[in-house]
Amino acid sequence: MTLDQGVVAVRAAIAGIACLLVLRFALLPARCEVFRQRVFRLRRELLMLRIDGLVDPDEPAYVALYRRMNALIRRADSLTFGRLLMVVLVPVPPAVRAQGLDEVETLLANAPPAARAALDGLRLDVGYEVVRHVLVTSPLAWLAALVVLPGSVLMRTVSATGAGVVGAFRSSVRGSMRTLGQRPAVKRFETEATALLPDELPLAA
Repeated sequence: MTLDQGVVAVRAAIAGIACLLVLRFALLPARCEVFRQRVFRLRRELLMLRIDGLVDPDEPAYVALYRRMNALIRRADSLTFGRLLMVVLVPVPPAVRAQGLDEVETLLANAPPAARAALDGLRLDVGYEVVRHVLVTSPLAWLAALVVLPGSVLMRTVSATGAGVVGAFRSSVRGSMRTLGQRPAVKRFETEATALLPDELPLAA
């Protein structure tokens, strides 16, 4: 590679990074609102479980999951890939690890079977939405996703049967992101966002 080619390559890289940053900041408010609406939908499903009598309103796992959804709605603009990396890099104290990284998951162990299944499904959906939001709003996460997701997506797509290629691909992407949503770092990420929410916040729709 000649010097001129190197200069062109560096300029192209800088221009690309600049475009990504502009795109990110231009789209961030809209993407945060989309994330909030998706979590609102999940929270509505959670409230319907209580209205239908499937979940007791005093069930600890229900209360914890409701608070988590409220925290994520309020702090959508601060759920960034950089903060997630900080959570990954900070060691987990042994006492915290012994108590469990995910408060909701821990409380679900003592919930009634029917309520446990319904609440755990919503917990998994919340984790998926967090991963989706972080990936969509961070150029750095886009680069990381190019490394982490392709292998998993390819394996899921190849193993999928009875579906078209496009359907299998979309399903495999969603499955891979749901798996990432249950990684310890993401669980801590959600738990720490919830811990910043005032305890006095009412559990109302």
